[in-house]
Amino acid sequence: MFLGAIAEEIIAVIPSPFVPLTAGSIAVAQEKSLLYLLLLAIIGTFAKTMASTFTYWIADKLEDILTQGKLGKFLGLESEDLERYGKMINKGSKDELAVIALRALPFVPTLPVSVVAGLIKMNLRSFIWSTFVGIFIRNAFYLLVAYYGAKQFENLLASFDTVNLILEVLVVAI
Repeated sequence: MFLGAIAEEIIAVIPSPFVPLTAGSIAVAQEKSLLYLLLLAIIGTFAKTMASTFTYWIADKLEDILTQGKLGKFLGLESEDLERYGKMINKGSKDELAVIALRALPFVPTLPVSVVAGLIKMNLRSFIWSTFVGIFIRNAFYLLVAYYGAKQFENLLASFDTVNLILEVLVVAI
C-alpha cells in the first residue's frame, strides 16, 4: 500500500481508487480484520501525504519558471496573481476544510490540489494536516468498499453453491 500510494500520486495516470481497492480486496482474501484495514488506511495516507508534500514542494520551487517568460504567458500565470491568491487562501480553517474536502472526494484528482497549493504557497503545516485527514477519509472509504464488496460477493457465490446443491438434489430425486 505504501509504494502504491506514492506511485499513485506521482504517476497521475494511475487511478486513485486502484491501490486502496486492491488492498481491501486482498485483505478479504487473507481474512484480515477491520483493524488491519485501519492500519492500511494509515500507511497509505502517510505515503500519499509524503508524495503530495513533495509535489507541493516542487510546485513551490518551480513557481518562477512557470510564471516567467513564454511559459508563464502561455499558461496565463503571473507571480503577482499567485501571491494575491495565496494571501486570500492562507486565512484559516476554511482553507483546510476545502483541502480536506478536495482530498476526500473520490472524483477529485489529488495531483492538481498539491500543485495549486504549492504555487500559491499555502501554509505548509495546514497543507500537510488537511491532506492527511482528507486522504485518510478517501482511503478508508475505498478500503471499506472493497472489503465489504468482496465479502458480499463471497456470500453471493456461496448462495449460488446452495442453489446449485438444491437443484442437484431435486434432479436426483426426480
